[in-house]
Amino acid sequence: MTDFDRRSLLRTVLLGAGLGTAGRLPFVDRSGESASRQLIRPVENPTQLIFDGSGWTALTSGPVERTPALTRAWFRSMVRCGRRTIFVSGTGSDGNSGTETAPLREINTAITHAEPGDLILVDSGEYGYTEVQNFHGSADRWLGIMTRDPSVTARIHVPAPTDNFVNIVSSSFVGLYGFFVQGEQSNRNTNCSGISVHGNSHHLAIWSNQISDFPGGGINCFDVDGSHDLMDISFNTVHGTSKYSPNNTSGISVFASRDLTGGETFADGFGYHLVGNYIYDVECTVPFTPGGFDVVTDGNGISLDRITAEHHYGKPILTADNIVTGCGGRGILAHQTGSVVMTRNTSIGNLRTQSPAISGGAELEGTTDHTVQMIDNVIFPINTPATVDSRSTFLGNTFLAGGGPVPLTNRDERGLGFGYFAGPVSEAALRAPMARGTFSPRWR
Repeated sequence: MTDFDRRSLLRTVLLGAGLGTAGRLPFVDRSGESASRQLIRPVENPTQLIFDGSGWTALTSGPVERTPALTRAWFRSMVRCGRRTIFVSGTGSDGNSGTETAPLREINTAITHAEPGDLILVDSGEYGYTEVQNFHGSADRWLGIMTRDPSVTARIHVPAPTDNFVNIVSSSFVGLYGFFVQGEQSNRNTNCSGISVHGNSHHLAIWSNQISDFPGGGINCFDVDGSHDLMDISFNTVHGTSKYSPNNTSGISVFASRDLTGGETFADGFGYHLVGNYIYDVECTVPFTPGGFDVVTDGNGISLDRITAEHHYGKPILTADNIVTGCGGRGILAHQTGSVVMTRNTSIGNLRTQSPAISGGAELEGTTDHTVQMIDNVIFPINTPATVDSRSTFLGNTFLAGGGPVPLTNRDERGLGFGYFAGPVSEAALRAPMARGTFSPRWR
């Protein structure tokens, strides 16, 4: 295949992802087609995804620098709040009125006073257990919980032993932005996670938080009753989680979703957004005994688990622009989950855990069928010979290593290895934080 042919293929997108026009990202169900039939339409090769307040669009005339100010503006365009502002500060008092000059001390106290449409602005400080329970807003009256500005360091920390640090329970139209959520690996509660969502919660936005050092998972939407829907989990950094949980968690987990909103999707046609997250050094070290396994099964960067199988959830899921490195499980796994678009992700050197449930898997993997679509990703398998799985659809991806064949319509750049990246990137550094620009192609 000539370079011209490859460029032409990269300017097309499998019908079902719709990336590349300056419009929405529709997902079209291909379940009625034969797996071998490739329906494609010409598009412009996008430079990145941008958020327009109600969904993600592919930008063709960029790039746009994603500054903290821009990300905050995107968040506020979705989380419509600010009719009233409640102020919180590490130097405040819960006996105060919550004004700018008399801030409250705890985020939880502000939540108890909040009404739909309110914005809770949090200044620097260390804060305790935070819970939003039985709060219901509307499309134009969210509850926004944000750090005051990009210079603020607001840390949510609860001394061990404790349960999850942030719980969102039976709530809707809630946004959380900009917090450090830091656990302790020594916590005797090995299922303690950073941010947990359950109890019939929907229309949630969890953006730009830094979650680390939990023996359980980082961000867990994990409820056997399938009690979550319509979630946007974007621009978070997750690392050092999942080591000691016998339930075998992942950096970001979405399990057994349920349609709680009568078929409603985001404006771009998806039911979940997982966009722009950076996940590294997530690893399980104890077997998944509650699931009946005597081996480790997870420790993925992002896990989409039994979303189709458990409650027949049919809304498409977008996982885009994520970076996942040095995890014990897959970079991104869609297990018994269909209708997934994985696009523009970078997955490097995951699958470190030696386990029959993990070894030999693929960096990006689906276990269902061709409706799991891998499009325009950078895939660098170091700890597995596999390049692809045998079930998903792969189109326009760049492979930098792996012993298996690279499918037609994908780019074989295995001679470049780490030289592909602007860098410096090395195998030894994959479990440590690196600047996002490190992972850009060298020639951009």
